[in-house]
Amino acid sequence: MITYPIFKEFPDIYAFTTTKKEGFHALSRFTGEEVSLVQQSKDQLSRALGIDPAKLVFPRQTHSSNVKLLESLPEHEITDTDALITSKPGICICVQTADCVPLIIYDPKHHAAAVIHAGWRGTYGEIAGITVKTMSKEFKSSPSELVAVIGPSIGSGFYEIGNEVADLFIGKYGFWKELIINYEFQRPHLDLWALNRLQLLRVGLHQSSISLYGKCTYENHDQFYSARREGVETGRMATGIILKQRNMNTIF
Repeated sequence: MITYPIFKEFPDIYAFTTTKKEGFHALSRFTGEEVSLVQQSKDQLSRALGIDPAKLVFPRQTHSSNVKLLESLPEHEITDTDALITSKPGICICVQTADCVPLIIYDPKHHAAAVIHAGWRGTYGEIAGITVKTMSKEFKSSPSELVAVIGPSIGSGFYEIGNEVADLFIGKYGFWKELIINYEFQRPHLDLWALNRLQLLRVGLHQSSISLYGKCTYENHDQFYSARREGVETGRMATGIILKQRNMNTIF
């Protein structure tokens, strides 16, 4: 699994992204796999993480901007949700991606975390910024103290979009046009990495606290699943974070 250097100074969390090499292909019903095979993949991932399978939580992603607070294990599937936040140790909150942007956010002061799935629709809806604001509301998180990762996802060199989508982003983010729209190609390309990073900066994160993994899933298809290259029913990477139990004597 991929881990992220920016989180190494925080031993009381474990944040990761899986790759093709682990073989967790059927983590999602989006892959067209049977429910039993999806559960097998999740059980396999749980064993790799050393946690009870019941503590591995994925939402039903719909490219929304919806954020769900999770402070106990859900009794039912979490529907229509593309970001999870928690301050509960032991729960592994996860999202699934195969070109879309996975983000992990950690609040070291309040020991709270978020995972986000951001495709172009979620990015247009500012799901990263909404998640930070929700953390501020629920955990009293200060954006300036948050640490974030933008994980492996499709790079602007391969993320071609239609003119109508480009016009949507230009209409909303015209002041960032040169940073988020690449016109070097025959058709416009969108830079999801830059846009999510700019959204995090705009809600108050420090530049030095945002880490961009920087590997493109389309280009590095030997390591990552890519729906653009391989089709929508290809496998999915899981990106997640587990909060470990802190020493109760620690004072913040």
